[in-house]
This record gives sequence, C-alpha cells and structure tokens, in this order.
Amino acid sequence: IWKTVKIVFVRDMEDDTLARFRSETSSSTPIIMLSEKNLVEGSEEYDVPLLVVVETTIFHELGHAICELEYDMFGYEYLEYGIEEEWVEDFAYQLHTSDTIPDDLKLFMKKI
Repeated sequence: IWKTVKIVFVRDMEDDTLARFRSETSSSTPIIMLSEKNLVEGSEEYDVPLLVVVETTIFHELGHAICELEYDMFGYEYLEYGIEEEWVEDFAYQLHTSDTIPDDLKLFMKKI
C-alpha cells in the first residue's frame, strides 16, 4: 500500500501506550511511534518475548493506518467490520500467526 513506513522509537509515552500511528504528515508516509519503555514493561509483565511484542504492535498500528486510508478513499466500503479495533486486532493476529491478510483487505488493495 505504501512504499515506505517510518518506525520511530521514543523513550516513553503517557500511560501504558505501546505505540501510536501518526497520519497526515507532510510526506504522506505513515509513521509508527513505539514506546521503548512500555514495550519492555509489557514484555516482562506478560512474559512475552520483546520481539513478538514489537512485531505485533507494529502490525496493530499498520492496521490503523490501513483503516484510515480506506476511510479517506472509500468511506469504509471495503473493510468489513463493525468496530475498527476488532478489525485491527484480527489483521495483526492473522499477519503474526500465519503471514496472511484478510480477504477484504486484498479486495481493498485491488481497488487502489
């Protein structure tokens, strides 16, 4: 969908936020900001390897970027879900566990 995605690590974010997707940048490049502190703490608290926490967090935030792009272009015409967070979680889970993407995302990608 994008030629580049920028991933930036920051020392800390408020509360327990692991990451945040930033859109509407001047370059139109999606930016994902990851909280070093919160990722490490989450990894330790839930006994999950740090690499898995980072990977799934990036996939999750990419899901939000895809939803925003789809809404801007088509007004939620192609991604089938009721609540964005549910679709994003499903997208991140499928990508992490099986390297597959949802069929509705494939249809959306064909349209763009």
